Amino acid sequence: MTGVLAEVNLAFAGLQQALRPLMKLAKALPPRQQSALLNAFGLGEEAAEPPDVWLVALATLTLLTESATHKPILLVVDDAQWLDEATRDVLSFVSRRLSADSIVLLLALREGFSLPFGLLDIRAPDLSGKLRDRFLKEAAGNPLALVELPHNLRTEDDGEAPWLPLTERLERTFSSRLSGLPGATQMLLNVAAENDGTSLHEILRAGEVLLAQNIGVDALAPAASAQLIDLDAMQVRFRHPLVRSAIHRTADVATRQKVHSALAAVIEDQDRRLWHRAAATVGPDDDLAAELDLMASRAQSRGANTMAMEVLQIAAKLSSTAKARRERFLQAAEIATDLGRPGLLEHLLREAEVEPSCQATSGFNPVAT
Repeated sequence: MTGVLAEVNLAFAGLQQALRPLMKLAKALPPRQQSALLNAFGLGEEAAEPPDVWLVALATLTLLTESATHKPILLVVDDAQWLDEATRDVLSFVSRRLSADSIVLLLALREGFSLPFGLLDIRAPDLSGKLRDRFLKEAAGNPLALVELPHNLRTEDDGEAPWLPLTERLERTFSSRLSGLPGATQMLLNVAAENDGTSLHEILRAGEVLLAQNIGVDALAPAASAQLIDLDAMQVRFRHPLVRSAIHRTADVATRQKVHSALAAVIEDQDRRLWHRAAATVGPDDDLAAELDLMASRAQSRGANTMAMEVLQIAAKLSSTAKARRERFLQAAEIATDLGRPGLLEHLLREAEVEPSCQATSGFNPVAT
């Protein structure tokens, strides 16, 4: 069906288009649903009141699911921006109830218009604005991602993590084209996924460290042909953010550590190099933790408080003594307080072995030790 600008104020005009081929099944509907649907289309007896949208939506769902038992249904809506409000309400109702049925609802709209109803809002209506924006950015318009991303979210702070948790379905979907690639290409994709930049030079040089051989840009050509990356003379960018996430998730810990070590060996920027050194380190390292303290101070001085907090947490985990670990977690907790992150603050205080309630009951200062 197609939304029509001239019919945008005519209730159920779009729905009538969509259901016209199925109306022969309407006689099998329960009486109240049948009456509501026919009245909505002006086919029933004159009604004293406007049609009940809920009953019309229920009748629509019944018609579609019954028809889908005979053959799959693809309901395509073009120019969705011009659907009348009643039709939008019905389609929203139906979309929330399509699970095991052989029905696909596909909507398209013209450039410059926003969706009259959003899939993410339907599937996860209680998301905070920050999480909603993060999911929309990571999904990059992919409907499956919009449906799946909220499933593995446990807390609000999960949405702040560098890597969003992926469902098995998402991981499988976005990593499916990796297995057939040459080994060198797969390793370079691991490097690109773990790198905090997009420099082609860095990725190739780190690949040479890992593979102990000269690597040319042609090693990335299979990934570009598989439409996993966009490649130019200077940069490597993933075609979809979740391809990068899936590569990260499917790599084992040892591979990630080797990749970070290689990146630390070729990156020139001091703070970026430190970040990758820390990611490659196993076990306590007080010297590296002290360098990370300085990195956190530099981040705070330029207003990058979230980064400073993350760096302090890493430094705490690299600390060899309980006292140093506690002090660094408390410094991170102070920043979490300033950022208004109560959930993360509670987590950091637990890591520092400080009872969260102490802050409220005794004027606890997360920095005071």
